[in-house]
Amino acid sequence: MSTAVINLSAAPQKSRWIISPADDMTWFICSALGGYLTILLFKAGVPLFPILIAFILVIDGPHVWSTMTRTYLDKSERQRRRLQLFAIVPLLLIGPTMWWLGQANLFFVLAYGWAYYHHAKQEYGFVMLYKAKNNDRAPFDMKWDRRFIMVSFILPYVYYLEEAHDLAQRFSIMRPLVSLVLSAYILFAVLFVARQVQKFARGESINAPKLALLAVSVPLQWSAFTFAIHHPFGILAAAIPINTFHALQYQRLMWFHNRNHYADEQVKARAGFAGVINRSVIFYLAVVLVANFAFYAIAGGVFQLRGAWVTAFWGISFTHYFLDSKIWRVRGDKELATALRL
Repeated sequence: MSTAVINLSAAPQKSRWIISPADDMTWFICSALGGYLTILLFKAGVPLFPILIAFILVIDGPHVWSTMTRTYLDKSERQRRRLQLFAIVPLLLIGPTMWWLGQANLFFVLAYGWAYYHHAKQEYGFVMLYKAKNNDRAPFDMKWDRRFIMVSFILPYVYYLEEAHDLAQRFSIMRPLVSLVLSAYILFAVLFVARQVQKFARGESINAPKLALLAVSVPLQWSAFTFAIHHPFGILAAAIPINTFHALQYQRLMWFHNRNHYADEQVKARAGFAGVINRSVIFYLAVVLVANFAFYAIAGGVFQLRGAWVTAFWGISFTHYFLDSKIWRVRGDKELATALRL
């Protein structure tokens, strides 16, 4: 399907939003300011501990547990996704297995790699929602947008690994290779911007929400990872800012889905406990906050969050990444499309 063309003599086409202009700007786009603010707090010398505790207990942790509000706590979803929900067992064992094999460092590199791939997929998901809302379906742009987003979200992490581990000092080929890759990316970004200018010049519809999202999210990836390279907090100096943005986006979309989905009396009747907790945002937030606090209280108090136990508890995040790759597939899922107002 080609991109819709605006008749210059007609009134300009208005962009459509996932929820509303105010909601989308607040939660899906301007929530990136939370990430930038965190970087500024680190630069100002604010200690890691209070920021990390607030991040774990109020922002990042609850967003991970919110996935259960439409999976493990939903009776019909437990029947529908039985095998997928059992994936938590092997996912909890990946970390300890690699730890006992003496591959703990490799585990954390791969774990964070999966996390930022997950972030890239979420951002691409938001872009796809905006493309659907704005009839932005030209085949060329579909491929171009996907490639630009995936590269823009994953390459900063790869660059961080290379710089933080001084690979250029250990392997002579790394410095020219890094320069080549970064130059290629800059060219890619310039061409992406040029494509948007070309569409505007031709009078084609401009997907303003999509471009606004990319304008704040892509620089955040690069800002966070380049800042973290020489920071004493290491990867956390990038993870906390980036995940703050990611978690705020996710929570708002999850509640938007749940509020709409469980408002249907038939859905609510077969959902069990999920139908109860999604009656109000207060119940919803209470469940995810309490679940997250209880998890860390037990994990910290009983297992001390040390050694192999740290890698085991990454399995909770892995389960979140895995289930997210399944539960947000709109194609073929009429109930999901309806809940997202597509």
